[in-house]
Amino acid sequence: TVDSEHESGVYIGAFLTNAKFLASPYNDTRQELDLLAGYRFTVADVKFDLGYIAYLYPGQDKAPGGQLNEFQEVGIKASYAVDPVKLQAAFFYSPNYFGRSGDGYYVEGGVDVAAPLGFTVIGRLGYQWIERNPFFGTPDYLWYAVGVQREIFAGINIAVGFYGTDISKRDCAPVVDRANGGQRICGQRALLTISKAF
Repeated sequence: TVDSEHESGVYIGAFLTNAKFLASPYNDTRQELDLLAGYRFTVADVKFDLGYIAYLYPGQDKAPGGQLNEFQEVGIKASYAVDPVKLQAAFFYSPNYFGRSGDGYYVEGGVDVAAPLGFTVIGRLGYQWIERNPFFGTPDYLWYAVGVQREIFAGINIAVGFYGTDISKRDCAPVVDRANGGQRICGQRALLTISKAF
């Protein structure tokens, strides 16, 4: 992830990762490239972030009539800190969500709490609404995360978190895996993240 912000609050960024989608006629995806742009500002000690994200899959085969999975989102984030707690909220909207699944709405709330020895305890709770669930492959879902992070050296932060959803294996992308009764990818995962701001 690279994110560059001007002193005015305007920012641009990009996120690049390897990617592999579930079995389908168009399963040759190998990378995801997200392009970001937006404006960050503060009103009465509340920090806001108005943003745009384009989710791109370079080199992916196209379904008849266009791209299968690429989509765009607009959103707003807000955060407010009262030591030792930081509260966060977000809302995102896509007019044609992943896999041509129609309107997508997403809300999220979160809290960061400063803990002893320089640690920060993190909690997140979000919900995704999808207009055409069969196109996407799952029902609307709740997701959650709990974790802890700490700066270890010269602005380098390490975070360890536990992530999960309320989607059962039976309801997790069953369209592409009917024989096995769905996928396990909607279940719980541990994630290690390393980041540095400069």
